Amino acid sequence: ACTLSDGTSSQSCRDKSGALLALGTASTSQVPADMLPATTDAPYQFTVTVSKAGKSPATYTLSLTLVTQDIPNVELAVYGEFFRQADGSIKINANSVFKLDSTCSTNASKTQKWSTAQEVALTAPAFTVSTGGDSLIYTGEGSNALVAGASYLMTSSCTVVGAEETVVGSAEQVVVVNSPPAGVPCETCLVDGNDGAPCVKA
Repeated sequence: ACTLSDGTSSQSCRDKSGALLALGTASTSQVPADMLPATTDAPYQFTVTVSKAGKSPATYTLSLTLVTQDIPNVELAVYGEFFRQADGSIKINANSVFKLDSTCSTNASKTQKWSTAQEVALTAPAFTVSTGGDSLIYTGEGSNALVAGASYLMTSSCTVVGAEETVVGSAEQVVVVNSPPAGVPCETCLVDGNDGAPCVKA
């Protein structure tokens, strides 16, 4: 059951449309996102009662404060030497130069960071990160450059510290590094100049 107190009395919880919140009798109950309005003076009280024949009922109550706080939306744009593939990933050469720009939707104070799922240091000389963290430039140089034939997941995260909690939004871009061209295996041999003479491998 769910109740909400106005300071003098308690009433059953209602969703944003005014309908009573139905939680059912199952062992697990879920309330969809954005269904309940934010709390004001008092938290929601969610109470579960477990009973069994011959036993005294056991009750537990959980208090929940619900706040309205937007999760920042992060969008990425790619510039430079790349090919956009059908699955949304980009393909580059190991020595290509490209730039990832990140846009965070919030006007609040925020922190933007870049990371990768692989063990790659996003530092110079192969990478340059802007002062505010909104841009990542790959120069294709240095020992920490991306490896040909490998794939990398680049993530831009935007963290906002709110009055009630810290929220994080993120966006990802898969970067595929093109493998260098390779021909069929070959070998060399010596011939004596006579037609039809066998080839002697060098």
